[in-house]
Amino acid sequence: MIRDVLDHLEWYVGLDAKMGALVDFLDRGVVYEQAVGSYTDGILRYRIEEYTTDETGEETTAEGSELQILLEGEELFSLRRGEEVALVTTNTVSMFLYLKGGEVYRHKQSTDGSRYVKKVIFFL
Repeated sequence: MIRDVLDHLEWYVGLDAKMGALVDFLDRGVVYEQAVGSYTDGILRYRIEEYTTDETGEETTAEGSELQILLEGEELFSLRRGEEVALVTTNTVSMFLYLKGGEVYRHKQSTDGSRYVKKVIFFL
């Protein structure tokens, strides 16, 4: 997993063949205006989600490499390695997460009440 600020995304172009197209696509700002749903733009496949966080969140396993960007709000995020929690962090606007297939994580979570989140997930 990689966690960094969105301004540094270009540093990671070598991680995946689609990353260059992803950086160019984000520069156009299209995802900020789109509604919830699944989309395809050229070689990019992505989903925009909106939800309200809670204290329990949701555990998910990344099926393949994915890049998550919070468009609005913030949420608690944790990464699990086996039975151990390897990382706990708060994700906010202007951050991204790059996850590899098979990584187990918990998201949609907050510790101080519910918060509105809008997120885009790119499937690489």
